[in-house]
Amino acid sequence: MKNLFALGLFPAIFLSTNPTRSQSNPPQAPIACEIKDNVEDSTCQNKLKGLFTRKGDTLTLKLDGSKSKTYVGNRAACDGENVDDSKCLVFVMLKYFPSTQSYLIERGLYECGDLLFVSRRTGSETVMQAIPVLSPSAKYLLSIDQSEACERKYDIAIWSMQTDPPKLESSTRPSSTRTGRS
Repeated sequence: MKNLFALGLFPAIFLSTNPTRSQSNPPQAPIACEIKDNVEDSTCQNKLKGLFTRKGDTLTLKLDGSKSKTYVGNRAACDGENVDDSKCLVFVMLKYFPSTQSYLIERGLYECGDLLFVSRRTGSETVMQAIPVLSPSAKYLLSIDQSEACERKYDIAIWSMQTDPPKLESSTRPSSTRTGRS
């Protein structure tokens, strides 16, 4: 019943905005990166210059207070004749959300993987299965997992951005049987 209530609130959460705030200072749209050969393109690297660095398989995020957070992958284990699916790991910058000062990092495995919503303030991570969307007021984050190929932890999840890390407000569990789908 709680999930039905949350779904009923879904349109209201994302359509409601504070008119004064949205007229005077609308949230800045996320900056998306194009990925080629598991690396961010040069346009992305220029747009986000000073926020992250890439050296081979190492992705380093700049955090507040002169701190950083580093992710080290192993792309060589993902391709070619030496594929080792147990060691295949790739980290790429997908988006930066200026209004929440958060990074969206893909943690790719040989099959599937997940997304890390990382706070630039604290470095805290929120794990997600699908690319999230920020509400117009930047108070909520929504992720809808429609994958049929990978394990799903939720169908729909809504996080409040009032805390760091974001607090999971509501989620629906994937049903064990998928009837009525074509």
